[in-house]
Amino acid sequence: MVGLGLRREMLDPLIDNYPKQVDFLEVAPENWLILGGALGKKFKQLTEQHNFVCHGLSLSIGSPEPLD
Repeated sequence: MVGLGLRREMLDPLIDNYPKQVDFLEVAPENWLILGGALGKKFKQLTEQHNFVCHGLSLSIGSPEPLD
């Protein structure tokens, strides 16, 4: 399986021509949750058409510190 880390500047190219070799897109949810407007609509379009995997960056799970 092949995944690709989604970046905002990739939205238009992926909507226009999604590579058939890519099985899923990976996102850090905290970078996309507050997204609205045109970027939010494009992101939603991709999520409705393709597989996504989330990769959290900000949680402290697995660290000796309490959850933030």
